[in-house]
Amino acid sequence: MNITAPTENFFTDLAPAPLPVAPAPVRTRAVPKPSAPSPAPAAARRPTPPPIAKSHYNANELDGTPRLLRHGSASFPSSLARKGVTRGSVTFEVELSTSGSVSIRRVVSSTHPELVASARRVASGARFTPPRKNGQPVKAIMRWPIVIEK
Repeated sequence: MNITAPTENFFTDLAPAPLPVAPAPVRTRAVPKPSAPSPAPAAARRPTPPPIAKSHYNANELDGTPRLLRHGSASFPSSLARKGVTRGSVTFEVELSTSGSVSIRRVVSSTHPELVASARRVASGARFTPPRKNGQPVKAIMRWPIVIEK
């Protein structure tokens, strides 16, 4: 068996278009730079810390993870205990100040809506080590899961 397929002449008999030509470089006359002032003596110069460009940093941008120093207290909701629930968790997005105090920005998730109020009491009484970036205290935003057990 012989199979043939017709082919078209894809204008192969025409010459290709010429390639573009790069423009000639422009030559300019060099202008002498003004002389720089002499640097200050080494004793007069002080090292400056790198500028802090952001108002808040994520936990992964910090020098280290802030450590929990203390937290508020809360009781397990009796409505959940009556249902047989003995454990649950609430995850908050929190802002840590430069001193390590906590502000709750929003609730990210909760296993039981009844736990949110108790978890807020735990978070609002919490204190962390100050978050640091390049050795300087900064504000940080992080997610904090709080587990509450009966």
